[in-house]
Amino acid sequence: MLRLLALTLITTTLAERQQVGDDGQAKRLFESMFPREWVFDQQFEGRGKGRKNGSVRVKLDKSRIATFRGGLKGIWNLKETKKPNFLELELPLNKADDKYLLYQVNCRPGKYFDNAVNFDEEGVIYEVSSFVPSPETMKPVGKFSVRPIAAKPMLDRSLRC
Repeated sequence: MLRLLALTLITTTLAERQQVGDDGQAKRLFESMFPREWVFDQQFEGRGKGRKNGSVRVKLDKSRIATFRGGLKGIWNLKETKKPNFLELELPLNKADDKYLLYQVNCRPGKYFDNAVNFDEEGVIYEVSSFVPSPETMKPVGKFSVRPIAAKPMLDRSLRC
């Protein structure tokens, strides 16, 4: 009995570390988890076009269009090329699309819910000076964090003591 309990405890602990679902398969991120509104708390290191410190609402559509509050539009992608996966968002700074802001942040599946997305750390905002990003053309210009839009807490006055 004690061996069975120990085996169950070890299996549960390993499953939590490896982000394994109820069916024993590793949890994965899918693009269908991202289309919703998010809040980007951004902090830029300098001034420039499209750079505004503070919180901004960003709506990610199913058609991979990212709409910033204020009318700015860009595109977003989920990249699964490295571990952890990362969300990438491009926001053009001119009509030729040869200069743009590139938002990158690591993400992983949520711990408890299959459709949840968890952003562990701050992302980096790069200014890219060519059509294809490369380490030579990417200059870090700020940081940002991502959080979901949550409803404002409601107070039930009937529960007061």
